[in-house]
Amino acid sequence: MPIHTERSSLQASSFFIFGGEDTTSHLTCRIMHQLAKYPKLQSKLREEIITSRKENSDTNFDYDTLMTLPYLDAICRETVRVFPPVPILPRM
Repeated sequence: MPIHTERSSLQASSFFIFGGEDTTSHLTCRIMHQLAKYPKLQSKLREEIITSRKENSDTNFDYDTLMTLPYLDAICRETVRVFPPVPILPRM
């Protein structure tokens, strides 16, 4: 009998999908809250996005384009730093 069956693979993938869903929604909510709380940050991010869209012929963003937005990256990283999705990891 194989160690990894199709069923066990589906169970494992479900675990990662639903486990990541909570942390992703947590981060998204925190980012939106911070942008609402600090309108100047929101305006600066909006300008970066508008500028990038103009430079890319108003097309939808792909992954590579999103990775070139330094202010968006800074906001995401700072939000994770200040509000970590898993605040305490027990050491064994």
